[in-house]
Amino acid sequence: MPTRGDQVPSRAGGLLSDAAVVWLSSVRPDGRPHLVPIWFWWDGKAVLFASKPQARKVANLRENADCMLAIGDPDADFDVVLVEARAELASMSTDRLLTAGLLRKYSDRMESAGLDAATFAATYRQVVRVVPTRWLPWHGRSPRPAWRAAPFIDAALAATA
Repeated sequence: MPTRGDQVPSRAGGLLSDAAVVWLSSVRPDGRPHLVPIWFWWDGKAVLFASKPQARKVANLRENADCMLAIGDPDADFDVVLVEARAELASMSTDRLLTAGLLRKYSDRMESAGLDAATFAATYRQVVRVVPTRWLPWHGRSPRPAWRAAPFIDAALAATA
C-alpha cells in the first residue's frame, strides 16, 4: 500500500541505509524519461547525492522537480521500493555531504575509481536533495510482505485468470 513520504516503511529505510546505488528517474524537457544509477546518502528524511553541475539529471530536475527513485534487489524476488519524490538543488557543499557519510560509504569505490575526496568534491559540485512524497512498495513473485497490501491487484489478476 502506498504511504506518504514522511512515513518511511521499515524495509525502505533498511534498503536506503544499506544499498550501494539508487536509480533516479527524471524527465527531459521533451518529455522523455532519463534513468541513472547514483551514489547517495540517506539522512533519514531525504536522499542526497552529488553531481556534475552540467549533468543531464541536474538540468532535468532544475526544470521539473518531480522524479522517482527505485531501490532494492531485483535478484531477491524483485524486492524493490519505488519512491515518488521532489528534488531541490541544495546549497549544501559536496564537502559537507562527504563528511555527513558519503565518503565513509563510498571510500573503497572512490579509491578504485582513482578519486580522492578533494577531486570528487571539485568534480561533483552540485548537491541534490530528493525528498520522498510517496512510497510505493513493489514485490515480485513471492507472497507480499504485510506492509504491501494491494487487494485491487489481486482482484484484477483473478479476473484475468
